[in-house]
Amino acid sequence: MLLHWRRLVEERSVSNLGADEAVGPESEVKRSQAQVQELERLLGKKTLGNEILKEALELARPKKTNVAARLAAQGWFPVKAVAAALGVARSNLVP
Repeated sequence: MLLHWRRLVEERSVSNLGADEAVGPESEVKRSQAQVQELERLLGKKTLGNEILKEALELARPKKTNVAARLAAQGWFPVKAVAAALGVARSNLVP
């Protein structure tokens, strides 16, 4: 086992040799770091998209009742379901 460790150290393929840390190949550590960076980038994009959609919803809120009324009038969906999905009062949708 000692020879195995020595070979790994000599090849410089081992990192994190601290007492409290797991030992692993540097390539695996770098791959994990790259994956974390990519996930952070994707999370940032999703967060920005979520903020944009929240703002758009606030701008469209006055029109939401009109859209819900039109959907309910078409009769494709139950009025209760339309009201719940769009967050409007059923009393606004019934003629």
